[in-house]
Amino acid sequence: TITEDELSRLDQTLIDMENNHFIAAADKEFHQIIANATRNSAMILSVENLWKLRSSTPEIIRDYDSVCSKNSSKTLEEHKAIYQALKLGDASQARSAMHSHFNRLINALFDAIELRALEEIKLKVVRKEDFIPSLNL
Repeated sequence: TITEDELSRLDQTLIDMENNHFIAAADKEFHQIIANATRNSAMILSVENLWKLRSSTPEIIRDYDSVCSKNSSKTLEEHKAIYQALKLGDASQARSAMHSHFNRLINALFDAIELRALEEIKLKVVRKEDFIPSLNL
């Protein structure tokens, strides 16, 4: 149900991302435009809530920023694939491209969280070792 106006606005978000103009805002707008184009209030609210969650805690902000700063070109490539499918009116391809985009981001976030957790465990082990007296046998 996406309109020509919405497609035009999506295209502008891609241009902004390519030119490094307000990348985070362009990313958010890209997803909001698509959510709104579904005309489905549950989808619109879900996207709004996911975006709020993204900025809800320092850990999530840090993890998300680390993922996005590493793969901004991949994000742009994925957004272009989604846009092209929508422009062609290929709902199946758009859905598949969006799934690929979300799956990559979710997996990258899991990796970042796992890495942070492992680093925290290593720090705890090192701290404990500092307090254990050495044994002279």
